[in-house]
Amino acid sequence: MENMFAAKAYKVLVVDDNLINREVAKDFLSTYHFQLWEAEGGFQAIDLVKGIKFDLIFMDLMMPDMDGIQAVEKIRRECGGNGKNPVIVGLTANETEGLKEKFLTSGFQDFLTKPLHREQLNQVLSQWGFWEFGEEFQEDVLQGEADPGFSELHIPGIDRDLAQEYHGDSLEDYQELLKLYVLDGKRKKELLEQLFADKNFRKYEVEVHGLKSASANIGALELSKLFLEQERAAERGDGELISRNFPELLAAYEKQLERIQNYLKTLEEERGQGGIPLSRDTLITELKAALEQVFNFRSRECLKKIENLLRCNVLEDVRERLTEIEEQLKLYEDSRAEQLLQELLDCLVEEEL
Repeated sequence: MENMFAAKAYKVLVVDDNLINREVAKDFLSTYHFQLWEAEGGFQAIDLVKGIKFDLIFMDLMMPDMDGIQAVEKIRRECGGNGKNPVIVGLTANETEGLKEKFLTSGFQDFLTKPLHREQLNQVLSQWGFWEFGEEFQEDVLQGEADPGFSELHIPGIDRDLAQEYHGDSLEDYQELLKLYVLDGKRKKELLEQLFADKNFRKYEVEVHGLKSASANIGALELSKLFLEQERAAERGDGELISRNFPELLAAYEKQLERIQNYLKTLEEERGQGGIPLSRDTLITELKAALEQVFNFRSRECLKKIENLLRCNVLEDVRERLTEIEEQLKLYEDSRAEQLLQELLDCLVEEEL
């Protein structure tokens, strides 16, 4: 079946300012063996379309600096044949009356609501000719085989049934998504505090909008509802309500991040205890290879190597540094990851660790 999928490797671009939402979309789309690209905003998407002839683009509607409608209008107008070629599907967490018509008159062909559901995604792909197999193949993609590990998932604030509904075929992939949620949360929390202090409610609306769907994507439904309330208040320009409820929202967000972090820490401790011991020389050799990979812009390969090292039994100081490198790679901060790798290598060579 995999060869049949690969026969038509369509070029697909996912555009969303929220890291978690991009990862979920890419995870769902990877099932179809597309060639995938991503962009975190309209300007980056336009640059990509100018150089690559995409077959399909998924475009988030609400983004900072340039919204999805503006981005699509520019793509259609300024990117020549590359801009006219792709089917463009809008992504939105707010399904309102007249929204479909608004999309269709702005250069889009269709739209999907977030959080994404595999069945809805499959229907859109089928409608536009990107999914051409029979019912037996569709059932395989839509249903998959449930990961029994979800029965042991216990994180306060996370609806396990909802998490399993969205990500039930792989608990490990879901755990990786939780890691990204926590990593991104460190930045998002500071950004929310800054936007609130500046009373920049327009950008605040965009950020809580993204966090609403990102939280729903991991099953944090109650937190998602709090973000929705703030989004609606910002949309109305109700600064008084935002100010009154912001402390509760921030506290709930911090608490949820802490709960997930505790779960992940326990998970890493359990894995680390059973890890293979790694000699200093082997560790140095592996880190040199990782440094070469990130230096040569092969950051995904470097990330896999760091993840494999974290599964081994290493000194706690080394584990902490490897974890920080892993975080930077996942946040696409390759230069910082390269710097941290070099520092770790220098310490090991000089036997300071």
